[in-house]
Amino acid sequence: MLSFTQVIGSTLDVAGVGLNRTGTIQSINIVVGNFVIPKMQASRQNIDPAIGMLAFSIWSLLWGIPGAILAYPLTLTLMIAFAQFETTRWVAVLISNDGKPAASLEAEAEASSSAGPADFVELP
Repeated sequence: MLSFTQVIGSTLDVAGVGLNRTGTIQSINIVVGNFVIPKMQASRQNIDPAIGMLAFSIWSLLWGIPGAILAYPLTLTLMIAFAQFETTRWVAVLISNDGKPAASLEAEAEASSSAGPADFVELP
């Protein structure tokens, strides 16, 4: 949980570890927290990593710790809301990682609409 706030959390997390290992663990945490996790979030949640870090900073300034925890969900909610209207769709495109802010939602909607009653198993 402490690693949610990238650098500060990992520093506090390794405070109890011996000094020999602290540098190694700290460097691994910094690489994973600042490069690997944002890349994974960008591919899965379709949010640009730079926008994600900016959103984390802005929501943290506005609401403190609750803002830090809710930064990605709030930003994704805004992206989905902006994608619904033509006048604000350009903002959603800027927030998205691949320029298609609602593509994953449309794919999920098509998949759920194509599933018919024959796809369900009735229980006795």
